[in-house]
Amino acid sequence: MGLINLERDAVLHNAGDIVNTLEIVVKGTIVVSDGDGELELPTGSLVGVFENPDQEYAFTYYAKEDSAVYTYEYNEMEDIRKVLEANPKLMQMLTSRIVSSVKDTFNMCAKQVDLAHKEYHDLMRQFDEYPALCIEIGETPEIFTEVLRIGAPPEDMYVPDWQIPFLDAIIEHEGSLAKMLYGTDVNISAGIVFTTSLFVTSFVEECEVFRKYRDDLRQKAQAFKQKYVMLEAKVNAHRSAQGIEGDEVPEIKNAMDTILGYAGATADQMIDFKDLIAKYKGYQDRTGTNDQLRMLRRQIASKFYELYCAAFLESRKAPQNVPMEVRMFFMFGFVDEELAGPHNTEMLYKYARDYKADREGRVVTMYEWLTKIYNGEVPPSRNEFDNDYEAQLREDKNARKMTEEMYLKLLDDNENKMKFELTNMCSSANRMTFGRVTSFVPVFDEQNVIMPIEKCYLTAEDVHTEINRVRAIDYTLFYRERSYTNQELDIMHFGVQREIMPYVIMMPNLGSRMGMWQEIEGRDRGTPARFVIPVMMIEDVTKNMVQICGEFRWEMCKAIQGIHWSDIREPSLTSEYNDYIQCYRKNPNLSSEHKERVKKTLKKVGNNLRRAFVTDYVKYIQNESNGSPTMNKVARGMLFKYCPFSMEVREQIGANPQYIDLIRMFENHKKQKQHPVEIVIKKLNSKGLEIPEEVQAQQEFLEL
Repeated sequence: MGLINLERDAVLHNAGDIVNTLEIVVKGTIVVSDGDGELELPTGSLVGVFENPDQEYAFTYYAKEDSAVYTYEYNEMEDIRKVLEANPKLMQMLTSRIVSSVKDTFNMCAKQVDLAHKEYHDLMRQFDEYPALCIEIGETPEIFTEVLRIGAPPEDMYVPDWQIPFLDAIIEHEGSLAKMLYGTDVNISAGIVFTTSLFVTSFVEECEVFRKYRDDLRQKAQAFKQKYVMLEAKVNAHRSAQGIEGDEVPEIKNAMDTILGYAGATADQMIDFKDLIAKYKGYQDRTGTNDQLRMLRRQIASKFYELYCAAFLESRKAPQNVPMEVRMFFMFGFVDEELAGPHNTEMLYKYARDYKADREGRVVTMYEWLTKIYNGEVPPSRNEFDNDYEAQLREDKNARKMTEEMYLKLLDDNENKMKFELTNMCSSANRMTFGRVTSFVPVFDEQNVIMPIEKCYLTAEDVHTEINRVRAIDYTLFYRERSYTNQELDIMHFGVQREIMPYVIMMPNLGSRMGMWQEIEGRDRGTPARFVIPVMMIEDVTKNMVQICGEFRWEMCKAIQGIHWSDIREPSLTSEYNDYIQCYRKNPNLSSEHKERVKKTLKKVGNNLRRAFVTDYVKYIQNESNGSPTMNKVARGMLFKYCPFSMEVREQIGANPQYIDLIRMFENHKKQKQHPVEIVIKKLNSKGLEIPEEVQAQQEFLEL
C-alpha cells in the first residue's frame, strides 16, 4: 500500500475487478463511471467506499487528469473507520466528500430511469410510425409480436422518502456539520459514512432493475430496430432525392444506427460498438498513445472488421440498394457524423455519391477488392507470414485446427477467402498505409484530418496519372519476359515482353504511406502486383508512388532470381546492387565523398538493402531523369542498365556526359535483342505467313 501516480485517462479499477483496496485522492480527480453516466471524485475523496470488499467493483474508476491516490487495504467495512482514524486532519473533508458522492451516485443511477423511459417511448414512436413509412416507399409492413409484449418500465427507482431530503439537508449544512460534528469523534463520521453507504447499495440495486429492463427491451426489439433503421434510411434517401437539388447534401443523422442495423448487428453487438465509440469520442486528444487509448483502439479495430464483414455480406444481396452511410463506411471507415465532423461528413457523402469505378478495374476501393475475391475473380493475398490462402489452410490442417473434410471444403469457399483477405491483408494494410501505427484506428476521425480532405482524396484517375508519370520515365517497369511458343509456325520458346499492370487497392483511411504488398500472385510470375494506398493521402503522392514502384522493382527481381537474388555470378539488379553495397568501401570507382554518402544512406535506412535501393531509385526517377545528377556513377550505371529511361528521357539527357556511354551501350544491347526478332519475322514473311501478335508486340517493344 502507498502512493500511486496515475496519468490522465489511466484506469484505477475496472468494473468487475475484485475489491480489496480503498484510496484517498491526494491529487487530481478520479471519475466514477457506470457506462452511461459519470461522477467526479476530487482531491480529498475516498475511492471505493461504496463498494463491498472481496466483491466485484460495480463501477469503473479512472483518472480525469494526471492524479495521485494513497491506497489502503480493504478487507472489511471496519477498514473504512481505520482510514478515517489514520487521517484525522482529513476526516472532516473525507466525510463531507462521501456524503456529496452519495447524492451524486443517486443522480447517476437516476439516469438509468430516464434512459429506460426514453428508449421505451422512442421504440413506441417508431413502432407507430412504421406502417406509414412502409406505405411511403411501397413496402408491406411486417408483424413484430415481440414488440407488442414489451411493457413500460417502472415509474421510478424505489427510494425511501426520507433518504434524499436527509442527504440534501446534510449537504446544505455541510459547513457547520463538518466543523461541529464530523471532526469531534471518528465514530460519528464512520456512522454517517456507513449509513449513507447503505443508501448507495440500494441505489445500485434499483439501478440494475432499469439496466436489465433496457437489456430486455433491446433483445425483444432487435429485429424491429434493424428493420426500422433500414426503412428509415430508404425513406430519407427517397425524400432527399425529391427535395435536394444539384450538389446539395442531406443531413446525416444517426449514421452508426444505420450501419449497425444494415449489418444485422445483434443488440449486444450494437451496445458494445456504440459504447466503444462513445468512450473513444470522450477523449479530448484521441491521438494519444497511453495504454488505455491503445487498448480502446484495438477493441474498436476488432469490432470494426467484424462489422465490415457483416455489412459486406449483406451488401452482396442487393448491391444497388446500399444506404449512403454504409457506402461511406465501406470507402472511408465512416461510422459517426459527430466523430467525423459536419464538413468532413458532407465531403465524404459527396465522394461516395459521385464515386465512379475505374474503367480498367485496376484501381479499386477495399470494398471493390473484396468483391473481386468474393466473386472468385482474383485469389486472396498473402498474409503477414507470407502464406497464401491455400498454404495457410494447409498449415492449419497440419496443426489439427481443422479436419481434412473442412480443408477440402474451404479450398473453394469464396466467402471464406473474402474473410481471409479482410482479416489478413486488409486489416494489416489499412494500419500500414495509415502511417502512424501507434495511433491507428480504422474509423474516420476528424482529429486525424491534418489538412482539408479535398486536398487528400484520390480518385482512380489520380492514381493512374501518378503511375503513368513513373512509367513515362521507367518504361520497362511493369514489363516481364514471358515465353511464347507456336509449333505451327515453328516458333519455340520465343521471349516476349508483356506489360502487366498492378492492382492498386485504396484502403479506407486518411494516411501517409503507400506500400507494395506483393509482387505476384502465388508463384506465377505473369500475374499482377498488388499495391496498397490510402484513399486519402496526406503526404507527397508522387514521391510515395515512386517509392512503391522502387519496392516493386526490387521484389520482382528477387522473385525472378529466387535463391540466386544476391549471387553476383547471376547478374541481376538485386545481385549487383547487393555487391555494390557490400563492397562500396573498396570500390575504386567511388570517391571518398561518394563512399561517405553511401555510408550515411545506409545509416539512415538502418542498413536495410531494399530501403537503400528505393532511396537511390527515387533519386534516379525524380532527379536524374530531369538532368539533375545526384547519384554516383556506379549506382547510376546499375539503375540505367536494369531500369532504362524511356526514349523521350534518353533524348533529353543524351548530351549529358554522364549518360552518353550508358545510352550507347543500351542501344547496342537493344540491337542485339532485335536481331533474332528480325530473323523470325523475315522467316515468316518468306513463307507468306502472318506475323503473330506476340512477335509484332516484341518488335514494337524493342523500338521504344
